Amino acid sequence: MQSLCETILAGKNAMEAREWLQTGRKRGFALVTLGELSSTEESLALVNKAYAAGAVRVTAVEVVEYPAFGSQNKGKLSQNTGKLVIELPDDEPERADALAWAGAIAEEQGFDAETDTGQRYVFVMLD
Repeated sequence: MQSLCETILAGKNAMEAREWLQTGRKRGFALVTLGELSSTEESLALVNKAYAAGAVRVTAVEVVEYPAFGSQNKGKLSQNTGKLVIELPDDEPERADALAWAGAIAEEQGFDAETDTGQRYVFVMLD
């Protein structure tokens, strides 16, 4: 899994999640979201929870663009990804908290939570 995370992080569509979400409208996108969340604000709240749980860095990966919905957004694009790479801290209690946060999401999506094997990253699927 670590080599997968490193490969994805090296891709052109990998961006620190908060920065990506906060600057989306400035870059001309109608909407920038994570997974099936309906707003940028909800998406930011999710990323902030990951950081509060101890994540060192939250990276949005494999971001896709698609035509924005609604007549007010004619000709505009939106961006979305349902994939995050979470960099884990070295501190054991913080690692446990970050892995628990990621594990809860994994279980909501029907996957098993990852256990702590000393890995640097955990991959999170949101949809």
